[in-house]
Amino acid sequence: MTTIDGFHVDLRDVPLDFVPCFNAQCPRCEQCVRYSVGQVQPARPQIGHSVYPQSLGRDGSCPYFYQLRVIREAWGFDGLFDEVKARDIHALRLKIEAYLGSHSSFYRHHHGELTLTPEQQEHIFQLFAKMGYDTSGLAFSHYREIIDYNAD
Repeated sequence: MTTIDGFHVDLRDVPLDFVPCFNAQCPRCEQCVRYSVGQVQPARPQIGHSVYPQSLGRDGSCPYFYQLRVIREAWGFDGLFDEVKARDIHALRLKIEAYLGSHSSFYRHHHGELTLTPEQQEHIFQLFAKMGYDTSGLAFSHYREIIDYNAD
Protein backbone atom coordinates (compact mmCIF):
# COMPACT_ATOMS: atom_id res chain seq x y z
CA MET A 1 0.00 0.00 0.00
CA THR A 2 1.34 3.44 -0.94
CA THR A 3 -0.01 6.97 -1.24
CA ILE A 4 -0.80 9.08 -4.30
CA ASP A 5 -2.00 12.63 -3.63
CA GLY A 6 -2.95 11.66 -0.05
CA PHE A 7 -4.97 8.67 -1.26
CA HIS A 8 -3.91 5.18 -0.13
CA VAL A 9 -3.36 2.98 -3.17
CA ASP A 10 -2.80 -0.72 -3.56
CA LEU A 11 -0.34 -0.99 -6.45
CA ARG A 12 -1.95 -4.31 -7.40
CA ASP A 13 -4.85 -2.17 -8.71
CA VAL A 14 -2.62 -0.56 -11.33
CA PRO A 15 -3.13 -2.40 -14.63
CA LEU A 16 -0.02 -4.22 -15.84
CA ASP A 17 -0.13 -2.33 -19.15
CA PHE A 18 -0.53 1.11 -17.54
CA VAL A 19 2.10 3.50 -18.90
CA PRO A 20 3.81 5.57 -16.17
CA CYS A 21 5.65 8.86 -16.64
CA PHE A 22 8.87 10.08 -14.99
CA ASN A 23 8.91 13.62 -16.40
CA ALA A 24 9.24 15.91 -13.37
CA GLN A 25 9.71 18.92 -15.69
CA CYS A 26 6.09 18.75 -16.85
CA PRO A 27 4.12 21.67 -15.39
CA ARG A 28 1.10 19.39 -14.77
CA CYS A 29 2.97 16.35 -13.41
CA GLU A 30 1.50 16.70 -9.90
CA GLN A 31 -2.03 16.35 -11.36
CA CYS A 32 -1.22 13.42 -13.66
CA VAL A 33 -1.94 9.84 -12.67
CA ARG A 34 0.81 8.58 -15.01
CA TYR A 35 3.45 10.64 -13.19
CA SER A 36 2.01 9.72 -9.78
CA VAL A 37 2.23 6.01 -10.57
CA GLY A 38 5.80 6.45 -11.82
CA GLN A 39 6.76 8.04 -8.50
CA VAL A 40 5.36 5.32 -6.24
CA GLN A 41 6.62 2.21 -7.99
CA PRO A 42 8.59 0.26 -5.40
CA ALA A 43 11.49 -0.49 -7.75
CA ARG A 44 11.75 1.58 -10.89
CA PRO A 45 12.02 -0.63 -13.95
CA GLN A 46 15.14 -0.35 -16.05
CA ILE A 47 13.25 -0.89 -19.30
CA GLY A 48 9.65 -0.78 -20.41
CA HIS A 49 6.91 1.46 -21.71
CA SER A 50 6.76 4.96 -20.27
CA VAL A 51 6.10 8.54 -21.30
CA TYR A 52 9.40 10.19 -22.18
CA PRO A 53 10.36 13.83 -21.48
CA GLN A 54 10.45 14.50 -25.24
CA SER A 55 6.67 14.21 -25.27
CA LEU A 56 6.40 17.59 -23.57
CA GLY A 57 5.42 20.19 -26.16
CA ARG A 58 7.00 23.61 -26.51
CA ASP A 59 3.96 25.11 -24.84
CA GLY A 60 4.31 22.77 -21.84
CA SER A 61 1.45 20.51 -22.88
CA CYS A 62 1.65 16.72 -22.89
CA PRO A 63 -0.55 14.61 -25.19
CA TYR A 64 -0.38 11.77 -22.64
CA PHE A 65 -1.54 13.79 -19.64
CA TYR A 66 -4.17 11.89 -17.67
CA GLN A 67 -5.93 13.82 -14.92
CA LEU A 68 -5.66 12.15 -11.52
CA ARG A 69 -9.22 11.11 -10.59
CA VAL A 70 -10.53 9.05 -7.71
CA ILE A 71 -13.73 7.15 -8.46
CA ARG A 72 -16.13 5.18 -6.30
CA GLU A 73 -16.44 1.76 -7.90
CA ALA A 74 -19.20 -0.66 -6.95
CA TRP A 75 -20.15 -4.32 -7.19
CA GLY A 76 -22.82 -6.65 -5.95
CA PHE A 77 -26.55 -6.63 -6.63
CA ASP A 78 -27.81 -7.90 -3.24
CA GLY A 79 -30.82 -5.82 -2.31
CA LEU A 80 -30.89 -3.93 -5.61
CA PHE A 81 -34.12 -5.64 -6.64
CA ASP A 82 -35.81 -5.55 -3.19
CA GLU A 83 -38.38 -2.92 -4.19
CA VAL A 84 -38.93 -4.25 -7.72
CA LYS A 85 -42.24 -5.95 -8.46
CA ALA A 86 -41.85 -9.67 -9.13
CA ARG A 87 -43.25 -9.27 -12.64
CA ASP A 88 -40.49 -6.74 -13.51
CA ILE A 89 -37.44 -8.47 -12.02
CA HIS A 90 -36.70 -10.74 -14.97
CA ALA A 91 -37.04 -7.97 -17.57
CA LEU A 92 -34.93 -5.55 -15.55
CA ARG A 93 -32.24 -8.12 -14.94
CA LEU A 94 -32.11 -8.93 -18.68
CA LYS A 95 -31.63 -5.22 -19.41
CA ILE A 96 -28.74 -5.05 -16.95
CA GLU A 97 -27.19 -8.21 -18.43
CA ALA A 98 -27.50 -6.75 -21.94
CA TYR A 99 -25.86 -3.51 -20.78
CA LEU A 100 -23.00 -5.36 -19.09
CA GLY A 101 -22.57 -7.62 -22.12
CA SER A 102 -23.68 -11.05 -20.93
CA HIS A 103 -25.15 -13.24 -18.22
CA SER A 104 -21.60 -14.16 -17.19
CA SER A 105 -20.59 -10.50 -16.93
CA PHE A 106 -23.60 -9.85 -14.69
CA TYR A 107 -22.36 -12.50 -12.25
CA ARG A 108 -18.78 -11.24 -12.40
CA HIS A 109 -20.02 -7.76 -11.43
CA HIS A 110 -22.19 -9.28 -8.73
CA HIS A 111 -19.31 -11.22 -7.14
CA GLY A 112 -16.74 -8.42 -7.45
CA GLU A 113 -14.57 -10.00 -10.13
CA LEU A 114 -15.46 -6.91 -12.18
CA THR A 115 -16.51 -3.56 -10.79
CA LEU A 116 -18.82 -0.83 -12.00
CA THR A 117 -17.60 2.69 -12.76
CA PRO A 118 -19.72 5.63 -11.60
CA GLU A 119 -20.99 5.99 -15.17
CA GLN A 120 -22.05 2.33 -15.29
CA GLN A 121 -23.74 2.64 -11.90
CA GLU A 122 -25.72 5.62 -13.13
CA HIS A 123 -26.73 3.79 -16.31
CA ILE A 124 -28.05 0.85 -14.28
CA PHE A 125 -29.99 3.21 -12.01
CA GLN A 126 -31.49 4.79 -15.15
CA LEU A 127 -32.72 1.36 -16.24
CA PHE A 128 -34.68 1.21 -12.96
CA ALA A 129 -36.00 4.74 -13.49
CA LYS A 130 -37.15 3.96 -17.05
CA MET A 131 -39.25 1.14 -15.61
CA GLY A 132 -40.85 3.58 -13.17
CA TYR A 133 -38.85 2.84 -10.01
CA ASP A 134 -37.54 5.43 -7.56
CA THR A 135 -33.74 5.30 -7.63
CA SER A 136 -33.09 7.50 -4.59
CA GLY A 137 -32.62 4.53 -2.25
CA LEU A 138 -30.83 2.22 -4.65
CA ALA A 139 -27.37 1.04 -3.67
CA PHE A 140 -24.97 -1.67 -4.71
CA SER A 141 -23.70 -4.15 -2.13
CA HIS A 142 -20.11 -2.89 -1.97
CA TYR A 143 -18.20 0.29 -2.73
CA ARG A 144 -14.58 1.39 -2.58
CA GLU A 145 -12.64 4.40 -3.75
CA ILE A 146 -9.90 3.78 -6.27
CA ILE A 147 -7.77 5.79 -8.66
CA ASP A 148 -9.20 5.65 -12.18
CA TYR A 149 -6.52 4.11 -14.38
CA ASN A 150 -8.73 3.83 -17.46
CA ALA A 151 -7.41 6.60 -19.68
CA ASP A 152 -9.59 7.33 -22.69
